Amino acid sequence: MTPSLFNFLLSIVSGVVVVGLIFGAVLVISQLDKIRRRNG
Repeated sequence: MTPSLFNFLLSIVSGVVVVGLIFGAVLVISQLDKIRRRNG
């Protein structure tokens, strides 16, 4: 595996991780918001 290909794969993986974290955070916040609204 060439270094450039390795860097390319690494950037894709890190991009997926970042998007996953953001998506997960949005899901958690929306769930908490739903619960808070129901109780309020």
